[in-house]
Amino acid sequence: MRDAQHRLEKLVIDAADCEMIAQLTTIAAKRRTFLTLAESYKAMAEEMRALINSGDLSGDSRDLKNHA
Repeated sequence: MRDAQHRLEKLVIDAADCEMIAQLTTIAAKRRTFLTLAESYKAMAEEMRALINSGDLSGDSRDLKNHA
């Protein structure tokens, strides 16, 4: 469970970092790319949060590494 919480925190931070980079870049293509990455990280974070809240974390931390 601790590994899952750590992964969740990393996904949230990565999403915020991508959003910040998107705001700072002046190149439209890079902005779109980083915004897309941010949305992907947010979606993964929501999935991880739902798994943590449901208590349905099967396997161990090696399983989580294959999904993040």
